[in-house]
Order: sequence, then structure tokens, then C-alpha cells
Amino acid sequence: MATASQHVQAEADRLGVALAQVRGTGAGGRISLADVRAAARPSARPVLAAATRRRPTSRMRPMLSPWGGGSPVEIDDYDENPLVTLARALDGGGYGEPPTFFASGNLPPVTASGWEPQNLAGVPWQIRHAAAATPSLPELFVLLETPVEDAAPMVGADDAVGNALGRGAYGWQEYMTRVAAWRVALPPDRQELTAEEWARLFGEDSQKEEVQQDEQA
Repeated sequence: MATASQHVQAEADRLGVALAQVRGTGAGGRISLADVRAAARPSARPVLAAATRRRPTSRMRPMLSPWGGGSPVEIDDYDENPLVTLARALDGGGYGEPPTFFASGNLPPVTASGWEPQNLAGVPWQIRHAAAATPSLPELFVLLETPVEDAAPMVGADDAVGNALGRGAYGWQEYMTRVAAWRVALPPDRQELTAEEWARLFGEDSQKEEVQQDEQA
């Protein structure tokens, strides 16, 4: 039988969940709070369907540049392409067509759970890659109940939500890499960034490090 902590057992008792019927997603099949809460909802599909009919309201949060430099910019939780919006607010963005949130577009063609991809437009961008990669509807339901503020510290946690966020982290890193490359893309008649452009894109400290590396070379 899968193991569970006393806290998890208490939550299972509160929700009327039989631990013997719960599949643990932790190490060695250990049962987490997320597993118990998912099991308390034998069918997440009706609730997920209802969620797709709700249009999210705008919710702005300050976002710092992941590339360094610049002041925080207010970005909507439901922005379809938040890093491109951020880059344009900071320095006008890059040259050419900007990258999309997913490699195939701002929404993916499919999701791992079978949830309709267009439903992801109603998912905050902070967990959108994770939602697309979550393999089952019950796990997806638990993820969607996770407050955005709590998501980052849970990446890699040994439970359903942590596993989902870990899968989503790969998609986010790949997206961030594509946007970073776009930010420094130059028109055909330009060969390199000026010192001022470098500092504006990456911050003064980054510019100093680059100069120091050139001098040492």
C-alpha cells in the first residue's frame, strides 16, 4: 500500500477519500495532498468544461526582465505572449516576426490530457506550459486550482502539481530562449549591437562584463 503523511491522511479523512484507492505520484508511490484532492473529484471533466466557459478578467502583475536590466512592467496574467509584450515595453522588441508562446503558435495543437488547446487561453501564462503538458484531467484540475503565487516554489515538488510544473518549466525555458534570440536579432544591414543597445537590453553590469571579457581576450 502506498504511504502517506499524517497531514495527507487527515486531508483524505476530511474529503472522504479512501487512501487505498489513491494512486500516489510521489517517490515510491507516496501519496501527496494533490493526489488526495484529485481523487476527491472522480471526474474533473465537467468542472474543466465549466471553466472554459468563463472568460478571465484582466489581472496585472509586475514582471522583471529575465535577461537583466529595466524596471518591472505590468503584464496581464492572461497575456497570450507575455515575454514579447515585456520586451516591447522595455526596448521596443526585436527585429522581424516575434516568437510565439509555444513553438507551434501562441496555443499548441494538442494537450497531453486531451483538453481542448483553445482552453489554455483562459489559463494564466505562469502555468500555461504546465497545463499543456499535464497528462490527465484530474491532475490538470488540481494544477488549475493552484494559485499563481504558489506555483514557482512548487516546481519539482514530489507530487502531481510539482511534476506538472516541472514539465512546464522546459517549455518556458525554450520560449524564453526564443524570445531572447529575437530581442538581439538585427536587420540585414546591421552586423552587431552597439554598446548602448547591449546595455539597454541586458543591463549595465552585463555590458561591463562583456567589455572586461573583450579586454582579457
